[in-house]
Amino acid sequence: MFWKRWTRVIVWDDLRLVYLRVPKSANSSIRLSLPGGEQQRLDIQRLERRFPGHLSFSFVRNPWARLVSVYCDKIRPEPVADDPHFPNGVHRGFVQRGLPMRAGMPFEEFAEVTCAHADEATEKHLMSQAFFLVRDGAIVPSFLGRVESMADDWRSLAAMAGFEAPVMHLNRTQHADYTSYYDGRLVNLVGDRYRPDVEIFGYDFKPDPAAPRA
Repeated sequence: MFWKRWTRVIVWDDLRLVYLRVPKSANSSIRLSLPGGEQQRLDIQRLERRFPGHLSFSFVRNPWARLVSVYCDKIRPEPVADDPHFPNGVHRGFVQRGLPMRAGMPFEEFAEVTCAHADEATEKHLMSQAFFLVRDGAIVPSFLGRVESMADDWRSLAAMAGFEAPVMHLNRTQHADYTSYYDGRLVNLVGDRYRPDVEIFGYDFKPDPAAPRA
């Protein structure tokens, strides 16, 4: 059975600009910084045909840091009564996908559960960034920035697209440096799970104290 890989996008026709959204990779900050676009879903293999002449862009981040951000944002220390977005202290999307997660679970257990589920069998926040941005081994967006250098990359994008909106930072997850969550085994486990992000986007496991959190 043929299965389309949908990607959520935001389109600004006046700017001839298309943003390919990646969860927990400055998605909230980008939507805040450049409001007013039209949200859509499409198979990005048809991106150029659907939006000819538009500049497509996205942002990626260190996959080890991204997973810590997801954990701290989507797993509550303990359940909160009557929270429909976090039933029993777990992000609703994880529950709907049937992932065996629980409030207060340690990061090690969270990472092991995450790594046991492939992109096609997991929730969007746990999918690889390559799942959203790569088709047939090629990066789809014309411009690819990095969260670690977002201020500079956003200025470059603005110059290319002809807008003057400054980048704004929203929804920064509060946590210790991401490297403190890992031991050697987990570094390798998560690196193997997100190997497409590591290899295609050129990431290593290493601290980057200048990186903004999103």
